[in-house]
Amino acid sequence: MCGRVEKGAVGHVSSYQGRKAKRTKYGKVWFRSRLESRWAEWFDQQDIPWKYEPTSFGIDTARHYTPDFAIQVPEIGAVLCEVKPTWKQAVEDARLQRLAQIIGNPCLALSGDPLFTVHPGGKKYEVQFVEVFLITPQGVEAIWNPGFGKLIVWLHFLNQTGLLGDRD
Repeated sequence: MCGRVEKGAVGHVSSYQGRKAKRTKYGKVWFRSRLESRWAEWFDQQDIPWKYEPTSFGIDTARHYTPDFAIQVPEIGAVLCEVKPTWKQAVEDARLQRLAQIIGNPCLALSGDPLFTVHPGGKKYEVQFVEVFLITPQGVEAIWNPGFGKLIVWLHFLNQTGLLGDRD
C-alpha cells in the first residue's frame, strides 16, 4: 500500500483534546483519522505489510471492536494494532486487553505520530514521539520506541521470548 495523504471530509470520530479526527485518504484507503493514515504511511516506509480495519470482534455481549490495523510480520504472522494519540490512551484502553484474551495473542497499541517533524530555524528535524506497547491479557508487557531500532526486529525478539503468544 502506498500513496499520498489527502485530507477528506470530517467523519465520525473520536476526539483528542477537543479536536475531532478528520477522515483522511492515503493511497486508495480512507482512514477515520489522519493519525491512522500516517501510521499506514510509516508501515509502508518500513516495508511492513498492513490491512486497515481487518475484522471485528465481539468483546462482550453488547459491543463489537475493530482494531485499526493488522500488520504482517514475517515468520510470525498477523499482529493486531490500535492507534492512539497518546501513550496514556494506549495503555488505558481496556478493549485491547480484552481482545488479547479473545484471540489468545497479544496486540500492539501504537501511540503518537510516527511522521512528526519539527522545523526550527528553517531546518528539518525528525522527532519521533512514538511508543508501541505490547498488550497482553495481563496488561502492558513491553514497550518499543524508534531508539530501539526496527519494529520488526523487536517483534521477532518478543516472539523468541514467547511474549507474542502461541502462533501455530
